[in-house]
Amino acid sequence: MMRATALVVAIAATAAASSWGSATGGNPQQPPQGGWPQQQQGQQQTPYQTTPWGQQQNQQWYDPGYPQDNRQQQQDWPGKAEWEEEQRKQREEQEKQQNRERAMWTLKQRFPGENQKTLERFLTARKDDADAASEMLGASLRWRRAYGFPVEPTQIAHQLAQGTIFSKGKDYEGRPVIYHIGPGVPPGATPQQIALAVRAAVYWMDEATARSPDGKVTVVIVRDPSAPRGGRLAYPRELAKILELNFPEALAKACV
Repeated sequence: MMRATALVVAIAATAAASSWGSATGGNPQQPPQGGWPQQQQGQQQTPYQTTPWGQQQNQQWYDPGYPQDNRQQQQDWPGKAEWEEEQRKQREEQEKQQNRERAMWTLKQRFPGENQKTLERFLTARKDDADAASEMLGASLRWRRAYGFPVEPTQIAHQLAQGTIFSKGKDYEGRPVIYHIGPGVPPGATPQQIALAVRAAVYWMDEATARSPDGKVTVVIVRDPSAPRGGRLAYPRELAKILELNFPEALAKACV
């Protein structure tokens, strides 16, 4: 009796499998004719049920209740503004450094005879613009040839002997110190005297920047309260014009 029952069950299972294969074209992985049975209305599908054929459901199987660990994709999280600002500053600093390296390479190709310190000062004066720095440096080289560089000490022997301007010692950073005592020229100075005084100042500036580790100097101006005032603005104006165009970024500190 039990063997007969088992035989009936086996035959029934074989028949069911045969009808299933016929309905699916012999491939149980394909949907039956007419598609999968539709879900009855009002019946809630659980995540464990098979998704109907041809449909896709976005089922969130597990929600931990806190945002994912991806800071760039989150809207708000503690410290986000500070982190973004730090990233922005790092990118800007990298871009600035790369731009300066490219500009420095360009200057070295255009002015192979100039030293590193001079190129850096002119490049800094023109905000890392290679073309603007090249134009400024080219104009300075033309001025040097016309001015008679380097300045010979014999041309300014009288001004050097007066001791109103000279270089002595170094500051805490190892830069040479230039001392400028008094107004530089006497009252009622002639244009020739002003030109010689300017030449003496240019001589010391060129000599000190050449000895400086970074091409910069410290200037100490000592005022003479007993000296008469007025009538000597031509000397500082002419000197400032020359230093600005031909010794850019050479002044590290000025003490009065």
